[in-house]
Amino acid sequence: MRGFKAIQCMVMLTLAFLLAGCATVQMAPDSADLEAKRFEKSEEMSRIYLYRGWFATAIVFHLTLDGELIGNIAPNTYHMIEVEPGHHLISVSSNENIDYIEIDTAKGENLYVKVSAAMGMMSARAQLTIESEAMAKSAISGYKRAQSMLQ
Repeated sequence: MRGFKAIQCMVMLTLAFLLAGCATVQMAPDSADLEAKRFEKSEEMSRIYLYRGWFATAIVFHLTLDGELIGNIAPNTYHMIEVEPGHHLISVSSNENIDYIEIDTAKGENLYVKVSAAMGMMSARAQLTIESEAMAKSAISGYKRAQSMLQ
């Protein structure tokens, strides 16, 4: 019984350590965050919002657009990037996988892509999905904008 309690204690300490860990990324200025949260549409360009919820708090994912690094995304953060209308390839990578999504954007369109974390073998796996405007706006309103390397 004593050995079980020691193992139980170690598991609890490990979980507490993992939950206390917090991934961080460079944040955009507050003014850029507020501007992006207006969700205005650009007349000539498309805007892509990439956002991530709270799961796997100690893990940072890496985002690319058409092979160029957008930056990192941590829990409860988002990126908003302006792109030329047309066909684009977005990827997200974790220690365990790379996920891709192909999108077609139009002038004046805002598109919302959710970056999700799922359980993997040794670490979190990353996933990309197109999300509805209403769901995305609701989530993004509570998140902070991360600094993009593209703009």
